[in-house]
Amino acid sequence: FTYKEYLKLHTFSERINLPVKFGKYRPLHGMTISFIIELFQKNLNGYYFFNIAVQTINSLLFAAVLNLFLRSPFYSLLLGLIIGLSRLFYFNIAQLLNGGALEGLAMAFFLAFLYFLCKAFISNGGPAQKSKALLASIVFANLSMYTHERYLILLPFLVLAVFLSPSLKEINLRTRTMVGLAAVISIVVNVAIKKSTY
Repeated sequence: FTYKEYLKLHTFSERINLPVKFGKYRPLHGMTISFIIELFQKNLNGYYFFNIAVQTINSLLFAAVLNLFLRSPFYSLLLGLIIGLSRLFYFNIAQLLNGGALEGLAMAFFLAFLYFLCKAFISNGGPAQKSKALLASIVFANLSMYTHERYLILLPFLVLAVFLSPSLKEINLRTRTMVGLAAVISIVVNVAIKKSTY
């Protein structure tokens, strides 16, 4: 269905905004769908390989998050592999157009967000390293949100974490306020774009 709808579109702008046609503002999803359809056309194996590649990256990102706490690459990779072979990941591989380009990609950005947020919590590198990790987490939260709107919830969570987490109190209030404002501005911009689009 998505493939047929895509073929009806003529301009680059229409094609990368395919999800808007279905009432969803997901620009990264639209760009990814456009890229893989142009790349693979009717080659089903290509879509499956793309989805497998995205889910493999997700397994490795999950292992990286676990390794922050377990401090054992072996056990982290083992648990990442278990998740990678789970029904959820299998389902995302089986969905030709949305498994990798929507669910998988959004999950990859979410896991990167989680990695940097956890790194900010547990880092012993001081305020500068924690601030960099928080900024990276904002970037990945935005990438998640512009891939799938459900990930908008990451930004209010980030604001709460920045102001309430004891481990982030060593970052000065001005920096934490700027990070919080960046998260709030991200939400406002997203909502404003949606209101102007629909």
